[in-house]
Amino acid sequence: MTNALDIENFIRQKLSRRVLSSVNLQPGLGFRKFLRVKLDGEPNTIVARISPKSPSPEHAQEPPLEPLRSILQQAKLPVPKSFGSKEDGTLELLEDLGDTTLESYVKSLNSKMIEDLYKKILLVLPALQNIKPLDTLPAFQRRLDTELLDFKAQLFAKHVLGKAHLETVRSAFACVAEYLDDAPFRLAHRDFQSQNIMVENRPIDEMIPRWIDIQGAFLAPPEYDAVCLLHDSYVKLEKKTIARLSEEVRLSLPDQPEKEVFTRRFNLLTLTRKSKDFARFIEAKTLRNDNRYSKYLDYTWKKILTASRDCASLDSRLEKLWKHLSQIKGTPTK
Repeated sequence: MTNALDIENFIRQKLSRRVLSSVNLQPGLGFRKFLRVKLDGEPNTIVARISPKSPSPEHAQEPPLEPLRSILQQAKLPVPKSFGSKEDGTLELLEDLGDTTLESYVKSLNSKMIEDLYKKILLVLPALQNIKPLDTLPAFQRRLDTELLDFKAQLFAKHVLGKAHLETVRSAFACVAEYLDDAPFRLAHRDFQSQNIMVENRPIDEMIPRWIDIQGAFLAPPEYDAVCLLHDSYVKLEKKTIARLSEEVRLSLPDQPEKEVFTRRFNLLTLTRKSKDFARFIEAKTLRNDNRYSKYLDYTWKKILTASRDCASLDSRLEKLWKHLSQIKGTPTK
């Protein structure tokens, strides 16, 4: 891990600024460390994003932030500015976007304001999906494929259902992979949820919500990022709001899928995404004694049950998973 002296020297090299102080920022579920660094000139503060060269075994290695961040910025997408990065990706100096996440901000809004804000955020996704493939960019070499869906299945079985149900989950998620195989795979943020969208306290029509945690971008069906945001574990949106916003997204997408196809993929992606999220919350609680996500377990479990029910009629493998999940009383918490 990069030490304090390395960070100070790198800041001096890139910005010709002296470090006055620094404080740790609360990390997410990942393996990175973040510091808010106060400087003796403009910019007054920056965020130092510190990554180990090799993450712990339970976390997959992700590509460096650059050059992906620069490419997204060139496409006029709302990513943070960079003030410099080490070639090995272990240290990035980024624009400080503040502390207000979409999750916390919507608590002060009424339902119409929330829907207007979400619409504004979601209607930027076509610009992301229209970025032309670049063979040299790792994001275009990674995709939501059978192997990754199987990893999610194993994670869900390991931390939630137990080994006895491993094959049931793996079989169901393999079925999901088959249904997604003919989708037009497009660039996706991959973790497009309310804790990764930063906002300013200003009128919604003047606001530019900003994206963080973008290094995990990969290729996925065009519904993927919309699923992450609309079925976010951290913000409870009304069903009618989700329906209206998902239809807005469908009509805006470059490939504009038929409604039936869009809905089917949307439900399948919700099932696998929320299963993975739930497993990560349990993993944090049981292996790292991190209980920050326990308050989201009930809501996430309901999302899994609903998506599983909605997918059950597609295939006997999905029906088998739904039957097992529907027999579980309460929310599994290990």
